[in-house]
Amino acid sequence: MNDFMAAEPGAIPYIKRLLDAQDFLHGKERWCLWLVNAGPEIQKMPRVMERVRLVKATREASKSPIIRKFAEIPTLFVQRPHTGKPYLAVPCHTSERREYVPFGFMHGSTVINNALFMVPDADLLTFGIMMSRAHVDWMRLTSGRLKSDYRYNKELTYNTFPWPDRNALTPAQIATIEKAAAAVLDARLGEDGQHRGSLAEMYNPLTMSPELRKAHNTLDRAVDRLYGLKAGSTEAQRLTLLLGRYQELNPTLESQGKAPRRKKPAPRA
Repeated sequence: MNDFMAAEPGAIPYIKRLLDAQDFLHGKERWCLWLVNAGPEIQKMPRVMERVRLVKATREASKSPIIRKFAEIPTLFVQRPHTGKPYLAVPCHTSERREYVPFGFMHGSTVINNALFMVPDADLLTFGIMMSRAHVDWMRLTSGRLKSDYRYNKELTYNTFPWPDRNALTPAQIATIEKAAAAVLDARLGEDGQHRGSLAEMYNPLTMSPELRKAHNTLDRAVDRLYGLKAGSTEAQRLTLLLGRYQELNPTLESQGKAPRRKKPAPRA
């Protein structure tokens, strides 16, 4: 990338970090040309135009008619969820061995591909609930599988999750979740203020740090209390309550038999 920028300095404003699920989880860095607002000046950048022509040729050779259609606009990504605003990144695939699905806040300048989805304008309350055991149990119930790994589904998991009514929460309840969520983020950091490792490393159940595990346990208890669950509630108890909440919020779907189906809890490593 340094060689590219040195050879094509005019392209620097169009270079953005690119993430997929593996990059996000394993702390890898890739870069892309984000040409959404590019003008005619890019025609004077030979290295940029070389990549544009390669994209066009690749799309024209695709077996997918949709991809071939996008050969007409080779300067743009096929999918463009990027808004330029900060967001919460959600990996679509996660190991069944992990006790939690690692989510993380990302700067608005980072572009994601379709192996991640973004929750725009997410705050600590949203992050805290999504990182809780309650949400993990819901994910295990509603999401599909890719081989043995969970495939987090935006429509079936995120959109069906029975979120608490924010307007009904007290300031104290919100503050408790936010404090516990912030503690999880802090526990991911070392003394130098940097991540202790990649998310995949930190959320390996065999080597998860005591500080991170303690922070998650505190967050789990706080979210359980938010839903009226007692300390030490089981996965079955959480799902019973969450399914009941879902049915209360979606009585029409339930009567049509479209409620999430109850699966056997998956074994944990």
